[in-house]
Amino acid sequence: MSDHFFTILQAFDAAGLVSVQCGALLADGIVKLEIEHGEYDTYGVRACEAVLTVASNIKHIQKSGMDLDPRLAFCYMSRIKEAVKAGIWKSLCPSWFMVQGSDDIEIPGC
Repeated sequence: MSDHFFTILQAFDAAGLVSVQCGALLADGIVKLEIEHGEYDTYGVRACEAVLTVASNIKHIQKSGMDLDPRLAFCYMSRIKEAVKAGIWKSLCPSWFMVQGSDDIEIPGC
């Protein structure tokens, strides 16, 4: 496999998806991310588009009727990032994550 192929797949890497979620939970329950909003929105979209372009041309994908149109890359990546965000910030997956810097911080739902 080429380095380009691995670069594309890194957009779906769990560590990368978690790293864009770094920030703070504000008193009103809103998450303030460290990454700028525009950068967060576009994270992984081009890589997702490249993956969808390849996948949409695979014969069994075409026969299945699945819609893997590369123009949907923004939507797909947005949903993936929101799922990771919910897992971290809304404690939907508390056993997957730990709070750095303190052993005494209790994550809701743990």
